[in-house]
This record gives sequence, structure tokens and C-alpha cells, in this order.
Amino acid sequence: MSALLHRRRLSLSERLAALDRVASLGGGRLDDELVQATRLLLSRAGERMRRSGECTVVALVGATGSGKSSLFNALAGAPLSPVAVRRPTTASTHACAWDGAEADSLLDWLGVQQRHARDEAANQPEDDLRGLVLLDLPDHDSTRDAHRAEVDRLVEVVDVLVWVVDPQKYADAALHERYLRAMSGHGAVTYVVLNQVDLLSPAGQRLCLDDLRALLDSEGLERARLLATSAATGEGVDRLRQMLVEAVARRGAAADRIGADIDALTARLGAAIGQAEAPRVPRAAAKALVGALCEAAGVPALSAAVDRAVRERTRAVTGFPLTRWLRRLRRRDPVRRLKLSLVGQRLRPSRTALPTSTPVSAAMVDLAVRALADSAGASLPAPWRRIVRDVALRGREELVRSVDEAVSSTELDVGRHPWWTRVITPLQWTLAVAALVGAGWLLASAVLAWLRLPPLPDYPAGRVPLPTLLLGVGVAGGWLLAGLGRAMSRLTGRRAGRRADRRLRQAISAVAGARVLEPVAAELSAHTGLVDALTRATGH
Repeated sequence: MSALLHRRRLSLSERLAALDRVASLGGGRLDDELVQATRLLLSRAGERMRRSGECTVVALVGATGSGKSSLFNALAGAPLSPVAVRRPTTASTHACAWDGAEADSLLDWLGVQQRHARDEAANQPEDDLRGLVLLDLPDHDSTRDAHRAEVDRLVEVVDVLVWVVDPQKYADAALHERYLRAMSGHGAVTYVVLNQVDLLSPAGQRLCLDDLRALLDSEGLERARLLATSAATGEGVDRLRQMLVEAVARRGAAADRIGADIDALTARLGAAIGQAEAPRVPRAAAKALVGALCEAAGVPALSAAVDRAVRERTRAVTGFPLTRWLRRLRRRDPVRRLKLSLVGQRLRPSRTALPTSTPVSAAMVDLAVRALADSAGASLPAPWRRIVRDVALRGREELVRSVDEAVSSTELDVGRHPWWTRVITPLQWTLAVAALVGAGWLLASAVLAWLRLPPLPDYPAGRVPLPTLLLGVGVAGGWLLAGLGRAMSRLTGRRAGRRADRRLRQAISAVAGARVLEPVAAELSAHTGLVDALTRATGH
């Protein structure tokens, strides 16, 4: 469905809707001037589309002495705009409407006060220009600021522009640099009239027209129509009138002008947004960020502490009972050493237990955040890469604080003693009792022998006396079970350490996601939405 949609040219209303989405998504992300220009175009296009669609507004624009007012009067068929030697002559915009009733609302929006109706202007029947609203603007090079401001305002909103130039100033830099070059892409709604050609020879006229055509083509106005006129002799006036008849009859000049404005604006937006869709946040960069945060929060040390705590506590219940107290004297409980609080069967790191963030660990986190932002925005234009980086770096201090809170609130399950301890522990005590009985028996026999009293019976078990057997089996069996318990304790401790590492990393991953990954992903998603909206705004 999406492919079919993009194979057809979108309507003007669809393009404006897409441009409105660009303005919405671009707020706070794109340059303020660009967003404001987008909203201004949307407002202007909406106002124009709400006005009379039966009228076509054509503005004659020219420099002082170009003869545009004379040409205006020739097209209107009456002296409506003043013509004089004094410059500038046109002090305010004059309008001639071929359908006054329809044009009033449009002229109110344009702010034109000097209005004339075509049927009042000349005693001639209505012609094929019904629907035309012809404007005679002040000189664009007037010495008065108000005149130039009036020209600039109306040039932005009229449907069709007729630039009237004369043989002496048709290449004027002010005209081309300020207006025509800026209208690149508006060739469909641009006419250029070389007026006063009665002052040129036929060869001179061809030379001027060829030179002017080359200038227009170099400025992106290949589609602009060029013709020669003379308001004094009437040469070319009928041809210009016929062009206006065609433009009015088509009733599409307003849409063409808005479309051309959208094209010009989307070209500027494209440079700021870029055309390639942004990638997702790279997994490797996200993993590196979580790893740096885990290092800074001391997750390896905490996981190792859980490993040792489980190992020591398991060995404490499975070691040989007669030698356990010696081990307790030699080793310090890792839970206490790292100031971990034991709640039931769970360990909880306290704030004071967490390692103090060092400049190195802080730099690692900073580099990881920057690397993630750079890799996520690698395919974006430079302005958007800065946006992604700013979003990623915005919550660095809050990120470290949130990681601290997440780690300190994570309960690390030490776990109940595993099932095998419930087998080994009774056996150890049984063997310990056997060893004690055997040792006591042998000791009692030695004392009785020293006192030259009758010894206790030996109850031989084969060739070995029973007390010796009890002592040997108790000690040897206890050591063997203790060795087995150590091996099983190491395995259980490693599992508990990995489980603690996984829980801590999950907690830190959630913080990294909320503080960095999700905001960056939201910006990338906004960029993708902007690219899609911009593509639709271009009309494809």
C-alpha cells in the first residue's frame, strides 16, 4: 500500500498535511528560522486556499522606469495606475479585478486598497480574463523603504509574477540576486517581460532576449516564459494578454505557486534533515554503555562478593565441624567486608558499599555515551548528529545518580542452602561424632593404661580396633566430605555470582534505557518520521 501511495503524485492538501507534520516534529529540533518559515508557508497557503479559487492574482513587478505601470494600463484598457516622469510614480499597489465581487475577499487578505473593476475601467465587454486580479506593485528599487517592503510582502503571496525589465537594466544585480535567484523553481508561475523594445533594433532585441534567457536559465528559471513588449507601441501586449488568459483559464496558478513554495522549502528542509532514515541504536554501543556503567558502579566487585559470600556460607555448613572455627578465625565475611546488608536470604548493597566514582570510570561512562550517540547518528546530517549527542549527554549526572539508586535497591538473592547441604551436613556431624567417640575411647584407654588399670575393651572390627576405626573413618570421611563440599560450594557460588551480575546489569540496563537509549531512540524515530513526512511533502 505504501509503495502504491508513493508512486502517485500527492495532492496539494496531502503535501501541506505532510509539511504540517514536519513543522510539528521539527519544533525544538530544526533551526527556529526554518520551522518558522514552514509554519508561515502553511498559514499563507491555508489562507490562500480558503479564498476565492476562481481568481488568479498576477503581479507586475519592475524597477523604476521599466514601464510596468504603462503595461498595467495597457492590459486593463484604461489609465488606472499613474504614469509620470517623476520617480517613483507608483506609491501604492493598484489592482484591477475582472470579477470585482469575487476578488474583494482576496484583495482584503492581500491588503490592497487601490481597487478597480474591469467593467468600470473601460466601456468594453468582459473578455476571457474573467477571474484575473492584476496588480501594479511599487518599484522594487524604490528609494522608499515602505515601497520595497510592500513589494517583498506581495511577491511572497501572489499567484503569478510578471517581472517587467527594460533594455538598460534587465541584468541589474539587485533584481537577480534579491528576487529572481531566490525564485528558482518557480518557473511555472514566472513571466519575464522585456519592455520598451521599441527602443531597440531587431538585432539588439534578439541579443537582449538571448542574454536574458541565459541569465534566467543559470538561475534555475528554465521554465519561466520570456517575451518582448512595448507598452508605447502595443507590441507583444496581445501575446502577454493571451498568456494571462491561459493562466486564468487553467485555474491552477495558485496551487502551482504554493507547490513551488513547498518545493523550495522542502529543499532547505532536506539539507537540514537529510534523506536517509536514521538507524536504530546499535546493540554494540548500547552494550558498551551498560558495560561502562556496570564498571563504574562496581558490579564485578559486588558479583564477586556474592560469589564469595555464598561459597563461604555453604562451606560453613558442609566443612568438617571440628575445624570450622579455625576457618572463621582466618577469613573475614565478604558480606561484612563490603558493607552489604543481609535481609533474610537476600543481600542489598548500601550506598556506602558502592565504589566511589573515579575520574577514570566517569570518563569511561562519558566516552560510552558519546560513542553511542555518534554511532546512532552516523548517517544523519551534522545538525541532527548534534541533536542526538545533546540528548544523549543531557542526563549524564542524573544517569550516574540513577544507576547508584538502582544498584542500591537491587536485592541480590544469596539463596537458601542448596539441597545437597542437607545431605552432607548430617553426615559431617555423624562422622564428627564418630571421630570424637573414637578419640575419646582411645584417650580413655591410654589414661587407664598409664594408671595401670584394666583397659577398655577394643571390640576389634577385623584387624582394626573399633575406636581406631571410628576415629579414622570420622576424620578421613569428614575431610573427604569437606572436599566435596568445597567443590560444590565453588559451583554454587559461581552460579549465585552470575545471578547477581545478571540482576545488577538488568537494573542498570533499565536505567540506561530510560536515561539515554530511549531518548536517543525517540530522536531517531522523530528523524525517521521527519524523513517520511518530508518525502510526502515533496509530493512523492
